[in-house]
Amino acid sequence: MHRRDLCRQLLSQILADDQALQEKRTDLEKSRTQQIDEMKELGLQSELDIDQSASRRFYAGQLSGDMRHIDRDRLVISQQLDLCRKALAQAEQDVKALENVKEKRYREYLYEQEKQEARELEEAWMAIQATEE
Repeated sequence: MHRRDLCRQLLSQILADDQALQEKRTDLEKSRTQQIDEMKELGLQSELDIDQSASRRFYAGQLSGDMRHIDRDRLVISQQLDLCRKALAQAEQDVKALENVKEKRYREYLYEQEKQEARELEEAWMAIQATEE
């Protein structure tokens, strides 16, 4: 059960990490789109400011690189999720098997108790019969 709980905690953490990366990528994508839109606006002006345009192009390129890094990290996280889910499934099976063993042993214990009680009852009956004779 402890392993199952650890797997659940790890799965939860990995999912949270993936969500955070997804949100960060969305933010980067918005920033990149904003930079591209500003470059387009600069291009429409009568006087082109090459420094501003180059600066935005460079920054948009950096954002694209950051998004690729996030995509790569999310791919790793996806693989971790698969492994974690498999480990959790195995832990669940192990817990179920232990519960089945526990239940089987409990049934065996009850059966033995009933046999012992029946034996004691029979011995008591035989003792009563012997004293009556």
